[in-house]
Amino acid sequence: MNRYIILLRGVNVSGSNIIKMADLKTALQSSEDFADVVTYIQSGNIVLSSKLGAQEVEEAIHKLIQTQFGFDVPVLAIQPDYLKQVLDNNPYDKEDDKKQYFMFLYADPEVDINSVINAADYPNEGFQLGNKVIYFYFQLGAGKAKLSNNALEKKLKVTATTRNRNTVKKLIELSNS
Repeated sequence: MNRYIILLRGVNVSGSNIIKMADLKTALQSSEDFADVVTYIQSGNIVLSSKLGAQEVEEAIHKLIQTQFGFDVPVLAIQPDYLKQVLDNNPYDKEDDKKQYFMFLYADPEVDINSVINAADYPNEGFQLGNKVIYFYFQLGAGKAKLSNNALEKKLKVTATTRNRNTVKKLIELSNS
């Protein structure tokens, strides 16, 4: 069995795509494809085991959510080792934990991030592209940041979902238990 961390994009945000994680957990546990299901907070974070490959897990969960909840939600299945590598390679590791964010890309961007974003336009926001992740450091906090998930998706032409450092650390911890 493979262990996966599942990131859902756009769940329980601003009153749309409302899915109670307890209901999603029950639905996933009722499938023979998934075991050891754990959800974390209401923003679409799941840790589970499966015999399926990552792409098959994404497709199965996407279909389950469409069928049982009626939403078309992008699903990203990643392995714990990758998430640990993302955390270990964080260029903002020495900065305030509460101001660090990770934007996980569902595919490699077709354009270079520096060619579509001028760093001078975002003086209080650091960003750096990694392996299917963009690292962020928002000096004034995420609430005042101009670099949003939606804006970057449009510029990079790729689906993405963002998590803060504490969530990433907790998902790694949950995947090891």
